[in-house]
Amino acid sequence: MKRALLSLINSKYLFVLTSVIWWLAFYPGFYSGDSFGALNQARTGPITNVYTAAWPLTLRVLTFGGRVPGIATLACVLALSYAVKYFCEAVLPKTSEAVTAFILLITPLVGAMGITLWHDIPMTAGLLIVVAVSTKTSLFRESLTRQDLVHLIFGALLASYRPNGFPTLLLYFLLLLIFNRKKPLLKYSALALAVSLSFSLITTYSVGQRSLTNSIYAQEWMRSDIACSWSTHPESISPILQEKMRQAAPLDQWNNSSGCTFLNSLNFTQSQVEESVKVVPSIWLTIFKSHPIQIGKIHSQRNAYLIPIPTSRAMHPPFIHSIIEFPNRGVEFAVPTLVEKLRPYVRIWNGLRPITAFAGLWLAVIIGIAIFIKRRRQVLLPTLAMSLALEAILFAVAPIPDGRYALLVLIAGETFTVGFVLDYLFRKRGQLTK
Repeated sequence: MKRALLSLINSKYLFVLTSVIWWLAFYPGFYSGDSFGALNQARTGPITNVYTAAWPLTLRVLTFGGRVPGIATLACVLALSYAVKYFCEAVLPKTSEAVTAFILLITPLVGAMGITLWHDIPMTAGLLIVVAVSTKTSLFRESLTRQDLVHLIFGALLASYRPNGFPTLLLYFLLLLIFNRKKPLLKYSALALAVSLSFSLITTYSVGQRSLTNSIYAQEWMRSDIACSWSTHPESISPILQEKMRQAAPLDQWNNSSGCTFLNSLNFTQSQVEESVKVVPSIWLTIFKSHPIQIGKIHSQRNAYLIPIPTSRAMHPPFIHSIIEFPNRGVEFAVPTLVEKLRPYVRIWNGLRPITAFAGLWLAVIIGIAIFIKRRRQVLLPTLAMSLALEAILFAVAPIPDGRYALLVLIAGETFTVGFVLDYLFRKRGQLTK
């Protein structure tokens, strides 16, 4: 029995087994409002750039026009599970990589997240794969094998499924250039960025869009900042800026403190939102120039979970989804009685979210391990760079705090914690038995 378990844990196809078990148990997976939004585009169109054009376009192909949505969640969990296993192989000692991967794959952090129809899942998988290739090749100082090259291209493609994927890759490679300015890094980083950008451009133009991002959604964080500033520090907004704000909507509609902490519920009409696109960037930039500390505090409040300071707001972001949010939309659990019996396991991770979803904590863990385990510092460097790049982009432009946005940091931090603890215990046990 023990030998069979060890054989299973060391199997290179372990990720397939765990993925299929998660998928079958909760078939067809978990779906939020965002999931249905993308799925509706895949079903009936037109496809827009709200979620990136690549995401609903891919769903249209995978799900046969939205008729079999469960295929997409299987693809997502397979991609994420494979990325986690590949990441563990690249960054952990041989003594603990397989066991750590097994532990991560059976947790809701990978399994339940993986079967949720969110474009965050393929993006996270892509970023993990890029980090793994960077680690295996010592920041591209070693020659890339054909397999490494395929992984790098595949990771860059997957990273493009969220609007912040390409900017995160760009910042990541810029950070790596601080430590390695050799030609191979320049060559392969340029390749990865070109693949990511080209994929975004091709999919966007193929559906008739002319911009990689949707201005209305891209400016959510700016509207939140302005609303928070107006509700908490109205004196910081000059009469000239107030007049600009009125061009979009009356000032009482801008007065909404929810922009300080979560999604800004301005209750604008569609025409008001569209009109605000013309004035929001200039209003925000003017406020930022005159009150940069104020804007920094607003970002810190709203994205507190990214900062390693244990506050109530930081430790309770939305996290793992375990329902089908809208009933009677053609997506229902195949065996709801089984789902109800198994769902408490997923909810444990939500209950533990002051730890499991606190991205700032896991960033601090990654930094701490990099400082104190000197023999692994070079291995940890790519993961640390990607974690910093992801959190920096999220801190700057994310409209809401959500654990799934920083999923890479959560997975990486918990991988290192479990992996290095197991490595220590296995090595100690080996010494004692000699």
